[in-house]
Amino acid sequence: MKKNEMRILALLLTLALAIACLAGCSSGKAETAETTAAGSAATTAAGSAATTAAGERKCKVGVVNTGTAETMAWTRAHKEGIDYLKEKMPDLDVVWVEDVADSGPDCGTVIDELVNEGCNLIFTTSYGFMQATQEAAKKYPNVLFFHNQSTTYGDNLGVYDVRDYEAVFLTGYLAERVSKGNFLGYVGTNPMPTVIRAANAFALGAKYANSDVKMQAVFTNSWYDVTAEKEAALALIDSGAKALGMQVSSPAVVQASQERGIYSVGFSDDMHDYAPKSVLCSFKWNWGPLYLYMVQSFIDGTLTKGEDLFFGLDKGCGGITAYNKDLVSDDIAKDCDALFEKLKSGDVKVFYGAIKDNTGKTHGTADKDLPSEDIRSMDWLVDFMSGKV
Repeated sequence: MKKNEMRILALLLTLALAIACLAGCSSGKAETAETTAAGSAATTAAGSAATTAAGERKCKVGVVNTGTAETMAWTRAHKEGIDYLKEKMPDLDVVWVEDVADSGPDCGTVIDELVNEGCNLIFTTSYGFMQATQEAAKKYPNVLFFHNQSTTYGDNLGVYDVRDYEAVFLTGYLAERVSKGNFLGYVGTNPMPTVIRAANAFALGAKYANSDVKMQAVFTNSWYDVTAEKEAALALIDSGAKALGMQVSSPAVVQASQERGIYSVGFSDDMHDYAPKSVLCSFKWNWGPLYLYMVQSFIDGTLTKGEDLFFGLDKGCGGITAYNKDLVSDDIAKDCDALFEKLKSGDVKVFYGAIKDNTGKTHGTADKDLPSEDIRSMDWLVDFMSGKV
């Protein structure tokens, strides 16, 4: 009996020790999860993120912006896109950060903070954030990054953009149809590829309406400079421009146009109320469908690595606001609507065939689309447009 009692006692002690070990291990895991929260996003891989009971990947989104949504049309357009995303996915956790310096170390610091907060899908919306985003992608290989409007992508770094030039082409067509002028102008911010291609698209749209039209582009070399934007607009008007296109963040261009009695097209915001006697319509980015696609695809597990996403009118990205019926006739509006559908379907292409620039160089090949990489790295102006980039 004593031997049996000793065996039972030994078994009981062994069992108690096993339970204690299991409890200790469980407690250790919980503590580790808490104490390593700062690195949770780094270990929640873009390709191995935690999943829900339904098999969907958990997602926490971070968005880094330059300027503020209140003061900069560019940032406001992205805010509208994120608002659209949240309307469609109200339970989505989004960390929105704005007013981050476009150069220097600030973007990298903000990304570190977003990763520490558990963001595993991060969007950076300024061209100036490109280097910081590329460095962060190397630093956090298990976080998926998408940088807006760059051309470099890799395993966990994607790029995303809107084919703005389709709708901008339409606004150039509209501006020429209404103004009936042989000379139009365009005011841009920094002469980076997306601004240059918009200027070219506006010019090509005007030429689609009038083969004899000439253009001039002026760049302010700043993302936001109300004084420089107005001075550029006035200089173009003084040179004889009958209508102005623009890619700037303030209403200075359309206001100058109204002051001088010419037509204009707004950009990013609906600028009608700033200059109702000048603005024909405004270009709109419509980032929402693209943000929704990226986030939903990430959650579904179909977006697991960096991709090159370039959405246009066919996907609901890019577009224009309502025509100013006080300035745009029903006949012109009808023609513009028909052109919109042709651009959407691809029956009319903006950058197609051999295109000459104003230095005499030819880009593209006859009867072929200009390659996407050429459109997204554009550093030249069409041959009938004066100006330098």
